[in-house]
Amino acid sequence: ELIKVLHQKLEAARISLRQVRDERKKEIEQSEIDGVISEDERYKQIDVLDKTVKEYNDSIKKLGEEKAKEINTV
Repeated sequence: ELIKVLHQKLEAARISLRQVRDERKKEIEQSEIDGVISEDERYKQIDVLDKTVKEYNDSIKKLGEEKAKEINTV
């Protein structure tokens, strides 16, 4: 039962992270359209954003695995 709740919370965290990423990506693309940043800068910012999101996703996964292991040992 607790494992099921854990998986739901992990998925909610991943969804939230994706939503923030999508919003930020739209802001970056709009900045290029508005002429605030160049195309190269857009690609750089999106690359940094993707790397950051990957790091957070890896953290979420690692925390989930640790917590599942902790729950199973109790």
